[in-house]
Formats: sequence, structure tokens, C-alpha cells
Amino acid sequence: MSQQPKEIQAFGAAATRGPAAKPARHRPELRWWGALPVLALVVVVAISVTRGLGGPYAISAKMGQFVGVLLVAALLAMVGFWIARRSSLIFNIVFAVVVGLQVVRMGVGLATQPTRQEIAAREQALTSLRSSNEELSAKIMESYKQGRVPDAKTDTEQRVELLRKTSESLKDDDKRAVEAMADFARDIGGTTAVFNDALQAVVSAGGTDPSTLKTRAMIDERIGLVETLAAANDTLAQKTRELSDGLEQRFETAGVSEEVRKRYLAGMTTRMATLFRLRDVQRELFRAMLSQLRLLRDSWGKWEFDAASQLVMFEEDEPLERFGSSAARIQELATEENVLMQRLHE
Repeated sequence: MSQQPKEIQAFGAAATRGPAAKPARHRPELRWWGALPVLALVVVVAISVTRGLGGPYAISAKMGQFVGVLLVAALLAMVGFWIARRSSLIFNIVFAVVVGLQVVRMGVGLATQPTRQEIAAREQALTSLRSSNEELSAKIMESYKQGRVPDAKTDTEQRVELLRKTSESLKDDDKRAVEAMADFARDIGGTTAVFNDALQAVVSAGGTDPSTLKTRAMIDERIGLVETLAAANDTLAQKTRELSDGLEQRFETAGVSEEVRKRYLAGMTTRMATLFRLRDVQRELFRAMLSQLRLLRDSWGKWEFDAASQLVMFEEDEPLERFGSSAARIQELATEENVLMQRLHE
């Protein structure tokens, strides 16, 4: 029998076997244990929506967050899959870890965030506080309009008590913040009372009204009262700035979070700016009053008050011009003082 060449035999054998088999391709497969964190994520998102966290668009926001977490987890898992040479195990581990970490983060946030009912209770308490403060402020402004200086001690006690009661209706950071504000009001109250007593003494005596200055000794006495008032105003201004500068530290010491501190300080900043401006205006006002009183004292015997015209008549033009300038300055400052007082007690 004739034999075929070895090359022909090898070719025939290869043709008989057919094409060579390709190596198996591993694909990422999410296993049951890798999908468990997804179920936990669904539960956390559902609880968050049920509790009303996130406002009117909570459902849309949470669903977007849910889908975003899954996409990021899948992307990172695929990176791990390729780096580990198509390891399905690594794919599942990375996916589960990423989703699990997000579940923990959202769970912690869920535990610390107030519920919809708690938010409503907080808003109601703070609204009631604002309403009560407005009532107290209205009473203070009415007292000034009637020419009476309000009792600073009573006013302070009422505000502190109001803040204390409000804090009892609040929780956590809001409670601590309102308690710190109550301490601030109490600390500034004593200095305010000294200022109001000095102001009441000047108002009761007649201020700079020439018709109440019957003798030179009375002018000296009036100057002394206004000097005391000016000193009390300077002390109050310094005390207010010291307490205001330390207010954020009070919040921090009380354990109020930075976010809540900023919210309360934002409301206080505008009020403090108005208060500081009021102190500056009153400083200038009291200086103008002292200037006028000293002019009347130094010109004693060379002027008289005309009851019919309600004017001060001077024998010489120079003191008359100075008196007119000081009276105009006093009126200007008193008008600005009134505007600031109204803004402060709005």
C-alpha cells in the first residue's frame, strides 16, 4: 500500500478536528449577596421620602440620588472587574461596598435630620417667638412716642423668659442656640437698664428745652445729667460690641453646629449693625446737646426764652447762630435716632 506524505496526513487530521475552540469570556454577574445593599438603599430612600425630608421635590430628588448611587457603584465595580482580570467576585465586592457605604451615609443623615413634624413644630415655635418679640417692640415704641422711657429691667426679663420658654419647645441645635441668645439678652440687660435710667433722668428734667432752664445752676445740673447719659451710652456700646463679638463663641461653646450658627447669626448681624449705628448716632446727639447747654450756660444773662414765640432770643448774633446750628444738628440726629429705633423694633 502506498503511503501519503506526512504533511498531507497532518492537514487531514487538522481538517477532521475542525477550528480551534476560543477561550471562555467572563462577564460581570451580580450575585445575590452583592445585591443586598441595594435593598437596604431602597429602604433608606423610602424612609427618607416618607418622613418628608427634602421638601416638595423629595421623591424626584431621592430617586435621582438612588439611580446615581447605582450608576457610580456599577462604574467602579466594572473598573475593579477589569483590573482584577475579569473577576466577578471583585465586581460584586466593589459594588456591594460602594452601595453599602452610601447606605451608611444616608442612614446617619436620616438619624440626625428632623422629621417633617419636628420641622413644623420648630417653625411654629420660632414664629411664635417672632410674634411675641414684635409685640414687646411695639410696646417699647409706644412708650417712646408718649415720652416715656421703657423699663429696661422688665423688658429684659420678658425677653429672657420668652426665649427660655421657646427653647423648651425646640430640640438639639435650635434649643442650644436660643438658650445662648437668652444668655446674651440677660447679660446686656443690666447695662441697658443703667442707660435707660440715665435717659429717663434727662427726659424728666426737660432735656435741652430752654424753658426748663431757669437758673445757671439748673443748666449745670442738666449738663451733668447729659454727661452721665453719654457715659452710659459709651459703656453700653462697648458692652454690646463685646457680647456681639462673643456671640458666635457662645454658640460654639454650647455645641451648636456651624450650619445652625450661621442661620441664627445671619438674623443677628443686621440687628447688631442697626444697634451699633444707633449707639453712634446717640453719641453724636448727646454731644450736640452738651454743646447747646454749655452755650446757654456761657451766655447766661444774654439770652431769654420767649414763651409767646417759643424762641430763644440772644442779644448777640454770634451765639444765636451757634444756637441755631446746634438746634438743627440735634433735630437731624433725633430724626435719625427715631428711624433706627423703629428699624430696631420692627
